[in-house]
Amino acid sequence: MTVLNVKEVFPTIQGEGPLAGVPAVFVRLAGCNLRCWFCDTDFDGGEPWTATQLMREVHQQGQYIGARPHKGLLAADPAPSPRPLVVLTGGEPLAQPIADLVWSAIRDGWRVQIETAGTLWTHLPESEHLDIVCSPKTPKLHPKARERVTAWKYLVRVTDRCDDDGLPISSTQDPERAGTGVPSKDSKLPLAKPNPGAPVYLQPVQEPGDPNNANTSEAVRRSMRFGYLLSLQQHKVVGLP
Repeated sequence: MTVLNVKEVFPTIQGEGPLAGVPAVFVRLAGCNLRCWFCDTDFDGGEPWTATQLMREVHQQGQYIGARPHKGLLAADPAPSPRPLVVLTGGEPLAQPIADLVWSAIRDGWRVQIETAGTLWTHLPESEHLDIVCSPKTPKLHPKARERVTAWKYLVRVTDRCDDDGLPISSTQDPERAGTGVPSKDSKLPLAKPNPGAPVYLQPVQEPGDPNNANTSEAVRRSMRFGYLLSLQQHKVVGLP
């Protein structure tokens, strides 16, 4: 039986990317293979959960978002209402064997969204009810992850360099930015580019004070100039986790 290391499970509003504004149950998995210098997410620690235990908790938390999961397996849903949303995030969810959890959620009538940096891959089922949003943090991605990504999200800071297409250049793993004084070998390479034709979202990095306003303005400017989609963290605007 698959056991996953889980940090927390909670109901909220998906505030980012293609499903922004949709009520969702978030499953935050513990651990990450990257260390972004600006990351403020607590993904260390965690507790062991089986996929069965997790799905039981997802259904329990689903009552707080009005979830009414569809019945039936993978086939066309008999009900006209959309499937409720469960988001697998982290840390890095693809660092763990989440296939059983994803399959169970889809089978139980949920829509699944995975948030990843795209550097790792684990086997996942093929399904129209599975979306993978990649927020690149490095110049290279796992080829299997790239094949399955359905939308792309890039973090914008006004002080960061960008490429001719308006997308960030600097690797978020650059130790020089973290204050070590030792530049990363990838610090001057652009972040992994999106697949042609895929939707691209720009999200301003949330920082206290004036820099946040400047980051938002820069994300708006680039979205309008290059035709990207603006992604604001709606859950933070309304005070949700």
